[in-house]
Amino acid sequence: MIKTLTTSLIVCWLCASALAARTTDDRLNVVFILIDDMGWKDPGCYGGELFETPNIDRLAAQGMRFTDAYAACSVCAPTRASLVTGKYPGRLHFTALTGHQEMLGNVEHNPTGIKLIQPAITREDGVQPDEFCIAEAFRAAGYRTALFGKTHFGSGHENLHAMGFDVAENPQCDMWVTPPAVVEDDPKRMTTITDRSIEFMRECADRDRPFFLYVPHKAVHVQFQATREYYEQYAQKLTPEEKEEYSPYYLAMVEELDREVGRLLDELERLGVADRTAVFFTSDNGGVDTVYSKTPYPATSMAPLRGQKGGQYEGSHRVPLIVRWPGHVRPGSVSHEVVITPDFYPTCLDMAGLPGHPGQHLDGISMVPALRGGELEREAVYWHKPHYYTRNGPLSVIRCGRYKYIHYWETELSPAGGPPHQLFDLEQDIGETDNLVREKPEIADRLRKMLMAHLEEVDAELPEVNPRYGRKETATEREGAGHAARDDWKKVDDFESYAPGESVAGRDGWRSADDSLSCEARVVADPDGTGKVLRFRKTGARVGVAALVHEGSGFIARTLSAPQTLTLRFRFTGHEGLKGAAEEYVGFGVTADAGIDRLPLLKQGFTIRDADDDQEADQLASPAGKVSMRLRPDTWYRVWLITDNKKPDTARLYMQSGDDPRFADMREVPAAFDWISGPGARPYPVIALIANHASGPAMYVDDIYFDNHRANLAPPPADEARGG
Repeated sequence: MIKTLTTSLIVCWLCASALAARTTDDRLNVVFILIDDMGWKDPGCYGGELFETPNIDRLAAQGMRFTDAYAACSVCAPTRASLVTGKYPGRLHFTALTGHQEMLGNVEHNPTGIKLIQPAITREDGVQPDEFCIAEAFRAAGYRTALFGKTHFGSGHENLHAMGFDVAENPQCDMWVTPPAVVEDDPKRMTTITDRSIEFMRECADRDRPFFLYVPHKAVHVQFQATREYYEQYAQKLTPEEKEEYSPYYLAMVEELDREVGRLLDELERLGVADRTAVFFTSDNGGVDTVYSKTPYPATSMAPLRGQKGGQYEGSHRVPLIVRWPGHVRPGSVSHEVVITPDFYPTCLDMAGLPGHPGQHLDGISMVPALRGGELEREAVYWHKPHYYTRNGPLSVIRCGRYKYIHYWETELSPAGGPPHQLFDLEQDIGETDNLVREKPEIADRLRKMLMAHLEEVDAELPEVNPRYGRKETATEREGAGHAARDDWKKVDDFESYAPGESVAGRDGWRSADDSLSCEARVVADPDGTGKVLRFRKTGARVGVAALVHEGSGFIARTLSAPQTLTLRFRFTGHEGLKGAAEEYVGFGVTADAGIDRLPLLKQGFTIRDADDDQEADQLASPAGKVSMRLRPDTWYRVWLITDNKKPDTARLYMQSGDDPRFADMREVPAAFDWISGPGARPYPVIALIANHASGPAMYVDDIYFDNHRANLAPPPADEARGG
């Protein structure tokens, strides 16, 4: 009976839509432009003083600019799913990126190291087939529908035609954290996306068909790309101080994106349909902030907002939003109404005069009253992130009026506790610097109750307590759980017994956190281990220098010829001026394959760290490659090169003062380097090291450390200064 009633309602709705299509003259077209990772204040009309965005600014001058618009999630895929469904990510059970389990802090990879077990995100999550998406609503009303650009609705169910798109194309480009690049043409496939969009609009105009056009650009997501003309403009324009915060590649990419927005607007004018086309322009989440980001490349600034993409603060969710609706929106107007991604679905239907579909867009409300200068009847907006995909851990957020409350699930659920809950007054403190939880407990409690009621109403998935957190587990417990174990914050004297194929410690290994600089471990190889290769390495050190010692000498592997017990001695050695010498990680693994690349604990290549800042930069993909980091200009650095098995035949250190991504303008520092100085030619000189050995891939460079006089190391005497 219920299914029959539901089917009847849908049929009635479709009939009403078709009737509207037959009786409405000059039906409204919709062009929805979604930018990837654009910061709130990047466009000139939002205060981006360094950005050249004349076409985005033109759109704002012709339409309405929203100051308090939000993305439904701080990462892209859930926001995109929310846009096409009209639902919060929490209701969709799609609150993180699919296929990113390792970066999400999954308990499978770190069974005793995280406090909570997060909800699973699989490749089958995302927009499900039973969702009646926004493009389906327009297609049912007689519209032509199209998507050109990034999809990312979830890997398992991206049947774009079934989602309502008559035409859909997703041109490919580099979307990874790789060095910025100058390209010959078509950065981030922006031109291709615009070309196809224009072709589609012309086709619809020729057929006298209304259209819904979704243009989700891949810009301005990493990798930052720009053509040489635009890049050189900003490379010359920016001062050294500005380059510390803004990337000339990023600014150039934004201007090239603006050019493509202008091409779309111009084509609407040329086709004579601009006066009956609504244009939306917004971003899927906050931008990549140079200060908050873990990437080794400058990007942009979220200031005065706190945080960036992936977090819980305003810089993570607040986004630019411009809406042009000729004849309805006052040109150059500004709205301070709070709006969020699921609002777009009912808003577009309302603007086009189409019946709503309230059983679908459950969490969105029409923005039309705000677009006409009025207020919205809304109590609050919500975010739910029950995952570890950023350093902040699982959390949920509510904004109600001027107040914003952040609820940390570790604090509520874990016996070990977590960060303090936070309450901010956004009218007085847009930078979220003053936590008012203790000062205004009644407001915090009221918002907490509203948040919990919302999460229950949408049936949001919540994290659970991890009963294994902080435990030192026996081999039997580990085998029963299906994982290798990690003892998180205690010195371990006995690693006990592990079978071949197990990788102990996951990514971090065990940590020696007391004052001892050495410890012993025992490895018991059972008969099944005979003929296997046992490999050892230091899995990573936050600061300081560590050596792995067996019977007095460093080694990398040992073949097990018979069942045996090996005693390993891990020696941690500090250095004056380096912090936390005892805070080291060690680990080992057993593999049935002698191939080096098959053992996760034995990474090919090395990491490079600035010990003073305790920051980790790129990781080398192969022994004979390059890795880079930025050094401060005119600052002396002490350099250590640490290998885990033998001295390299060659270790060449290079410095670069220009911006050529191919390292073409690098100059070599003498091989016997000890002290180097960052040149003053650019604010972040790039440094690279190539290390190799005659025996090929047996050469492993564990770490390179940089430290300077701010870590209690005096600058070198004049006669010691080399390589500057």
